[in-house]
Amino acid sequence: MNDDLLRRIASVLAAHPTASMAEVARSLGIGRTTLYRRFSDREAMTREVAAQAGADFVRAVVAADPGRGRGFDALARIARALFDLPDVLTLLFADTPLLTDPVLEAAYGRVIADSGEKANPHAIPAEMLETDNDLIAAVVLRGRGDGSIRDVPVAWAAMFVYFTLGSAHLYATGTGASRSAALDLALEAFDRTLGVAG
Repeated sequence: MNDDLLRRIASVLAAHPTASMAEVARSLGIGRTTLYRRFSDREAMTREVAAQAGADFVRAVVAADPGRGRGFDALARIARALFDLPDVLTLLFADTPLLTDPVLEAAYGRVIADSGEKANPHAIPAEMLETDNDLIAAVVLRGRGDGSIRDVPVAWAAMFVYFTLGSAHLYATGTGASRSAALDLALEAFDRTLGVAG
């Protein structure tokens, strides 16, 4: 299935999480049988959409070049990159998320394997790949080491980053606030909670 169609389906499911295959097809302006030729049922469709969204999530983190510069600056780049994926964030922070830890872990493995096989300008340093399939935790750990992130528990800081991004995303989608303003609030929260003054 082509990535563009999976992303279009993700957009429909982000807006209407319980949409049936017929409703998805209607929203996309395609025939219902087109979806059924590709997917045996809705579960198979959502599984492929989740895999694509997971890969998009990990690629955004990788493209933010998490190995470059201070850890805190890398976190800010990652936040900006992820905030450019509103449908992916909706699928991650939904009441019944399509993007779960196992989906993201599988995507992480695939994307990292792909980035290692190609001449990738955003190659991840090997030491960052050993942090439990979580590049954000790896960036936090690096930031603690370089003095740009406070000495707080790495797992807590990574969760703080995820949930602060989620809160900012939900604030923008739920209130109509600009995405830019919502992202600025998240970055300010990162700075106040994780940043080291000076």
